[in-house]
Amino acid sequence: MSSTGGGGTQLVTMLVTFVIIMIPLAVLNATIAKRKGKNAAEFGWLSVVPFVGGFVAIYLLSLTDKALQDKVDKILETLTGASAPGAKGAEPGAAGATQATTDNWVNQPPKAY
Repeated sequence: MSSTGGGGTQLVTMLVTFVIIMIPLAVLNATIAKRKGKNAAEFGWLSVVPFVGGFVAIYLLSLTDKALQDKVDKILETLTGASAPGAKGAEPGAAGATQATTDNWVNQPPKAY
C-alpha cells in the first residue's frame, strides 16, 4: 500500500468524527449543568476536551437539580419558620402562615436558571 496523499484525508476524518461526537456532548453537558445550577459555559467548554466530556457528564448527572434543592430549602424554611441557618424555628402547629399560603409555592412551575 502506498502512503502518499492519504494524510489529509485522515485529518479530515478525525476532525469530522470530533465534531460529530464532542460538540453534541458539550451541548448536552452545558444543558445539564444549567439545570444543576452550575456554569453552563464552563462545563460546555470543558466537555470539548477529548476523553473529559464523558467524565463531566457522569459528574453532572450525580448532582442534585437546582429546582429540587430550592424546593427542599423552601420546605425546611417553612417547617422551621426561620430564614437563616441556625435560627430557632417554630414548633409544629404553632401560629404562623396558613396552610394555603405555605402550599402556594408548590403549584408554581420550576424557574429557568
